[in-house]
Amino acid sequence: MDNIATREAFEWVTGMPEVVKDSAILFRLMNDVTSFEREQKKGDCLSTLETYMKEHNTIKEVAIAKFRFIIEDAWKTTNEAFLKPTDVPIPLIEIVDNFNRMSEMVYKDIDGFTYSTYLEKHLSLLFVQPIAI
Repeated sequence: MDNIATREAFEWVTGMPEVVKDSAILFRLMNDVTSFEREQKKGDCLSTLETYMKEHNTIKEVAIAKFRFIIEDAWKTTNEAFLKPTDVPIPLIEIVDNFNRMSEMVYKDIDGFTYSTYLEKHLSLLFVQPIAI
C-alpha cells in the first residue's frame, strides 16, 4: 500500500467531509445509547440522549429509535463514499469505514469499552484463535 499520509489526505480529513463527520456522529451516538443507563445512575453530565429527550420532550425509547435512525443514515454516507467517484483515495475511505466497524463491534449491544469482558470473545476470535482450514 502506498503511503496515504499526505498533505492532501490531512487537509481532506481536517476539512471534515461528510463521511468523517458522519463517522464521528455514529461513534458518539452508539456510545451514548449503550452507556446511557450506567451514566445516568452514576450522575455523569448530560449525554446527547438525555439532551435530545429534554429538547424534544420525549421518552428514552423514542430518542433511542431516532438515534438508531441517524446511525443507519451515517452508515449510508460511508457506503456512498465507496460508490461515488472521488479524488479521495479509497484507502482513506477504508480507514473511516474500519473506524465505523470498530464502533459497531464495541457499542452494538453494550458499552464494550466500559465492560471490556464483552469484547474478550470477539478479540480472541480475531487475534488468538486459529482459523480452521
